[in-house]
Amino acid sequence: MTLPRLPGLVVLVSLLPGLGLPAVASAPVQEAPPAAPSQPSPAETTPPADPKAGEESETLRRFFSSVTSVLGDALDRMDRDPKLPESSWNPIQETKASNSDRINELLDECAETLTDGKVTDVRKRLRALETEKRELDETVRVGFERQASARPSSERDWYELFGKSKEDWEAAILKARQRQGEIDNEIASLRRDFASRIAQLGLELGPGGHEALLATVSGDRFTDMVVAFDNVRLLTEQLRHITERMNESPETAKRYYGMYVLLVRIMDRIQDGFVEHIEKEALPKVAEFGAEATATEKQAKSLLSGSDQATRQTLEKNIAACKLAQDAVSNYGAYLKAQADRVRELNRTVEKRLKVAENTYRTMTVSVGISELIRQGELDLQAVMSMELPALRGFDNSALREQYLRLNERMRVE
Repeated sequence: MTLPRLPGLVVLVSLLPGLGLPAVASAPVQEAPPAAPSQPSPAETTPPADPKAGEESETLRRFFSSVTSVLGDALDRMDRDPKLPESSWNPIQETKASNSDRINELLDECAETLTDGKVTDVRKRLRALETEKRELDETVRVGFERQASARPSSERDWYELFGKSKEDWEAAILKARQRQGEIDNEIASLRRDFASRIAQLGLELGPGGHEALLATVSGDRFTDMVVAFDNVRLLTEQLRHITERMNESPETAKRYYGMYVLLVRIMDRIQDGFVEHIEKEALPKVAEFGAEATATEKQAKSLLSGSDQATRQTLEKNIAACKLAQDAVSNYGAYLKAQADRVRELNRTVEKRLKVAENTYRTMTVSVGISELIRQGELDLQAVMSMELPALRGFDNSALREQYLRLNERMRVE
């Protein structure tokens, strides 16, 4: 939707009398007839380009043709589904079940395409830089180890010219650390860009909300869901425009409304998949990590008895670290559960809209008002996208934040 633009401001500068300049005698001057009002140039009358509209057009070009092509295949299958048998003795004959599975595969293919956007581009770049920085950590570690056993250039023999000297390793370490500094600056800039783009999608984030999205295992999936829904909105809007331009041709109107139905089904599948991932994968893993921290704390406490002062201090630090890990696990689990609950709540709206849309498509006999039906669907999409991200408690605490990052790394690996 194009936002209204404020008119340009015009500053009028007047010459004020009484500047103390000497008077100059002059002959009376005949007043010239009033000049005809000048016509504004095209540049003056043309409103400035809307950068958001331009970006949305670019986004549509990235996926419109590919997605509508796949949606067309899925719609053809949906239309012939009523004629298919429930089951068959022939293994190569298509049934309702096999057709449904294929439709879902096509919808999942569309869903993957719809997660592509500027926000995900920024996140991919962030992930690449984070990986590069970790690899540089390894480079520095290896450099220190090799430097410890390397000889200075002044002490090397002639046959050691092909190896690295102590100074060479020092230079390699310095270069790696300089690159890490550059990466830190790039990451800071990309994080600001990520926060700005997320806000443009209508996602309400509290303090540190975008950091939580980037630092939690559910954050990538949540971001993908928001991007996909925004792209569904753009696609639905475009389908409505084409329907209107075709004067609601019966065949065109029904086909595009059918695509809208499938887009709503895609949203339903994305939300169901998000909730399932949180409940069946993420939360159980978090619970496992919490149990590990509890067991480690219990073991450390059992070792306190009979320990000397130095050992006791070490164990007490271990116990404090375990308690911090348990707090992080508790907060992390509550954050994931709140996300799943919120998405499940929003999914009820999507499921209701899906049932109505499918019923409308099945009973459609005339195309009058189809563009208005699609427009109503756009309003529903906007309501579903008005999500408020739950807060991740303690993210402003550097120690807890470090624990969250460690949890996230473990969950990505395991």
